[in-house]
Amino acid sequence: DGQDPRPRPAELAQAADRAHAAFVHPASDFLSLLKLWDFVHAEKARLSNNQFRKSCQKHFISYPRLREWFDLHRQLADLAKQAGLKSSRRVGGEDGIDKVADAVHRALLAGLLSNVALKTEAYEYTGAHDKKLRLWPGSALAKIKIRPRWIVCAEIVATSQQFARTCAQINPD
Repeated sequence: DGQDPRPRPAELAQAADRAHAAFVHPASDFLSLLKLWDFVHAEKARLSNNQFRKSCQKHFISYPRLREWFDLHRQLADLAKQAGLKSSRRVGGEDGIDKVADAVHRALLAGLLSNVALKTEAYEYTGAHDKKLRLWPGSALAKIKIRPRWIVCAEIVATSQQFARTCAQINPD
């Protein structure tokens, strides 16, 4: 479980938000992370190591956190290979992300069933055990005009309220 590699320093919050906007997928924070992953791999392939680090800095991406992501990805790929699982290459870019969106969300649902919620009021969702949730303000879903009826989130954070963080719109069908 690596940390999000998109830092948002308070003194540069607006610049970071502008840089990170290129990675936002309006229906899914998970797909936003996939857009970031695709971008990082494209940059890494075309740039020298020093240029790549500068690109990360320019786009407000933490290089040390990316290294954690790369290490985790390598470890998971090694485990999958040892288990005899075959890997396939996904087409990158927006088209490739949209083609895998449902599959990504179905895979996440398998491990996050208790983090599924239904919209019950304009800004409120009801999750498992009748838990009342609101979308995390930083979520792409919190910024769209018509909130999705069903969501899944990676985590529920309790601050002044219960927030669903890292969310995706899901299709119950």
